[in-house]
Amino acid sequence: MHLVGLGAIGHGSLWALARQSGLSGRLHVVDHEAIELSNLQRYVLAGQAEVGLSKAALATNALRSTALEVEAHPMKWAEYVARRGDWVFDRVGVALDTAADRLAVQGALPRWIANAWTQEQDLGISRHGFDGGQACLCCM
Repeated sequence: MHLVGLGAIGHGSLWALARQSGLSGRLHVVDHEAIELSNLQRYVLAGQAEVGLSKAALATNALRSTALEVEAHPMKWAEYVARRGDWVFDRVGVALDTAADRLAVQGALPRWIANAWTQEQDLGISRHGFDGGQACLCCM
């Protein structure tokens, strides 16, 4: 599984995963940014001590007590895909702010995508399958 974007939605996802008993497997977390003081009110896993820490590194720390193998990739999705060497993405969780970033993930043709977003007074969740007749993420 891949989780791309470790902002408010990504933090919420990590928080929930850390509290799910019996969870195992491999999780790749991808985000090129660091924790900023201006976003602490939105991040359930970060405090002032984490300001400046890579969001990907924070994800690894947050899931340390689980049986998940977490691989942190502190880079943009496009760079991660280029370095990875293969384009097999079975499941991708998307928590990205911009349409261009979501388009980049959809362009890698994951088999299944769970997408979530927040806007002012708005919260949304969508899911997209590559071969299930569902709309792709770009169609959102």
